[in-house]
Amino acid sequence: MEFPPTNASLHALPNGLTAILQEDHAAPVLSAHYWVETGSQHEEHFAGSGLSHLLEHMVFKGTESYGGAELATRVNSAGGQWNAYTTFDRTVYYIDGPSAALDTFLEVLFELVFLPRFPKDDFETERDVIRREIDMGKDDPDSAASHLLFRTFFQHDPRRHPVIGHLGLFNAVSHEDMTGYHGRRYLPSNSFFVLSGDFESSAVLDTLSPLAAGLPAQPLSTVNGLHEPRQLGLRESRRSFPVPVSKTTLAWQPPGLDRPDSPVLELLSGVLGGGNSSYLYRRLHEEEGLAHHIGTWAWSPPDGPGMFSVSAEVDREKRDKLEASVLAEIDQAMQGDLQADLDKARRQVFAQQFKTLSTASGRASDLASNWHEARNLNFTRDYLEQLDRVSVDDLTRVAGTYLREDGLTITSLDPEESPTA
Repeated sequence: MEFPPTNASLHALPNGLTAILQEDHAAPVLSAHYWVETGSQHEEHFAGSGLSHLLEHMVFKGTESYGGAELATRVNSAGGQWNAYTTFDRTVYYIDGPSAALDTFLEVLFELVFLPRFPKDDFETERDVIRREIDMGKDDPDSAASHLLFRTFFQHDPRRHPVIGHLGLFNAVSHEDMTGYHGRRYLPSNSFFVLSGDFESSAVLDTLSPLAAGLPAQPLSTVNGLHEPRQLGLRESRRSFPVPVSKTTLAWQPPGLDRPDSPVLELLSGVLGGGNSSYLYRRLHEEEGLAHHIGTWAWSPPDGPGMFSVSAEVDREKRDKLEASVLAEIDQAMQGDLQADLDKARRQVFAQQFKTLSTASGRASDLASNWHEARNLNFTRDYLEQLDRVSVDDLTRVAGTYLREDGLTITSLDPEESPTA
């Protein structure tokens, strides 16, 4: 199965801005994205404040040319759907809609990213919105379990903090802190534009180039992130929470996306816990009846370390037995015939990747991820070729290398009426 090479073109615009353009005239639609390569892990002395996420909210309050309500009217009346999100390492703004509205979408996105107004009157109002989001997260068991895992798994890396921030640190952020952060991080040299769909590249470049030329040619300052050292022993953290059953996670610290074992880890995740027919689900849910649900996740960010995790929902009295059984079953799985499971996991990954090509939004997201993570527009294709070469022996080797008890982190949310140790 072969993933086609991209037909996208790469363009260097004035002052360091990069544009990635992929024409597809099959339907009169397009997807436009601005990726700013900054997120919560780049906040330095504001780490844990949620500054990147706050900034994402505030740009929608108006730009140099348009008020917030006017921006929304322009996009909606043109048939566009817009949104944004913030992660550890990026903030993304995008609009999907009809190709006839291309000029409107280009203008709106450009001003959102580079020319926000940041009205002070909206600052406290929007902070109240985010405060409510933070409070809602405290009551959500999935959010609480994720926060517990990351702050236990990472001891030095700023990814130990939630993207949305901690309330006390968030409350300390000022309007000047936010605008200063925007000036330091929202730069042409730290962002790129992606467009996929029905358009003419020459016309887009004619529009974008003079806009980019008016931006400051400011170099990006270096962020001195804290390196996460190799874990050298078991980490364990339990927390009582109003949940009916325990939510437990076992996690290990593999390398990031730049290491050759990353594709193997993704397929190992699919083999062990990728769906209801996976090895751990069959053994610990269907056959042993220990877990109500169990699954795995392999996360390989561009900047390592990554995370390989097994998460399950289990009755509190069976929690310890389940955790021990996960370790035993992984060892047992590596001694069996995994070829059929490997082939199935590989087909699932390929199918999902091909599905992304079916929409303009999916194609734009795929191109943007490729550039952000590897500076290679064909990274998906290259990565799938690596996946195609993974063998059962590779699975066994990688499991033995990384899924070791001396590098294990265990966390759980446990029902409040039960002991948590």
